[in-house]
Amino acid sequence: MLSEIFQFVRWAGALYLIWLGVKSWQVRGVRQFASMTAARRSWHSVFLQGFLIAITNPKAIVSYIAFLPQFVDPKLPLGPRLLALIGTMIIVGLLFDGDYALLAGRARRWLSAPGRLRLQGRISGALLIGIGCGIRIILNDDQGRFQHAVAA
Repeated sequence: MLSEIFQFVRWAGALYLIWLGVKSWQVRGVRQFASMTAARRSWHSVFLQGFLIAITNPKAIVSYIAFLPQFVDPKLPLGPRLLALIGTMIIVGLLFDGDYALLAGRARRWLSAPGRLRLQGRISGALLIGIGCGIRIILNDDQGRFQHAVAA
């Protein structure tokens, strides 16, 4: 019973990716959010939101647990080790995320041109459709292997 539910969820996910791809392909190059303006927020609320997102991000937590201990010397006291790791993560995060934000801000106008929006929709739509179809092919192949294994 559980395997059938899991199989259904996988098929639904593949079909959903295909549907998203078709919707993305159909974008007409119109700025959907051009009239929206960002609400002014204090740096306190922005910092708190970013902090909460960062500490609850399971991908980041797992990568920190798996990656960072390699660089910790267990012979040194805990305080300096933690300060060094925290400082390193803050500096790396500021450098990479700051560069990404600056680049996105500069590229916004260029990427927002109607022809480029249409091209972005076509590329992302084709990728989503391709991934969804690839998942369906894999699911069909897995199902065939499963049936052969049960028959043998």
